[in-house]
Amino acid sequence: MKKTRTDALVIGAGVGGLSVAARLVEKGMNVIVTEMLPFVGGRFSSREYEGFQVTTGTIMVPFGERSAFQEAFDLVNAPLNVRETKGAFRYRLSHGEFEVPREGGGLLPLLEFAMHDNAQARNLLHQIHLAMTSKPLTGEISFRDWLSLYSDNIELQNLYQGFCGAFIGTSSNEVPAGSGALVLNAMVLKKLSRPIMSYQTRVRE
Repeated sequence: MKKTRTDALVIGAGVGGLSVAARLVEKGMNVIVTEMLPFVGGRFSSREYEGFQVTTGTIMVPFGERSAFQEAFDLVNAPLNVRETKGAFRYRLSHGEFEVPREGGGLLPLLEFAMHDNAQARNLLHQIHLAMTSKPLTGEISFRDWLSLYSDNIELQNLYQGFCGAFIGTSSNEVPAGSGALVLNAMVLKKLSRPIMSYQTRVRE
């Protein structure tokens, strides 16, 4: 068996593993990335199937100058090959549906729709704004638990759980509070993108 000396071993060639590997490589380290699947990208990729391009999990991700994905690609001088979203989003809860305005600015109406309490919705929006600007969220708390500090509204939790499952490909209790705030910020700025199949190959190379 051939032996290879390496400084770091990254297990998993999903977006997290490849982003970590990119940062280590940029620091001059020799890195090996292992993956059990026959393709890289994990839940942030897409495959061709019967003439269609099908996502492997995540539908959309936050994208912009502060995006961790953009930073990782920039570190290894690889182009980030994604498609920016253009359409609107529609959320369905037990009491009805809400379509986010195509021109943006729909976060407050969405919170009001979910919470049935305009005052609580405005307070939560204010806390989210602080978390995105002057008081960044840190620590081990999940974004779901952070939301619970300001509201016990079950529909609000259902809304965010659906959002995490559809767009991020994970459960709301797995999303760190700081990352959750960045996702909401991306919603406000309409900086969301869809992954495409060649995306991860550029970082791997």
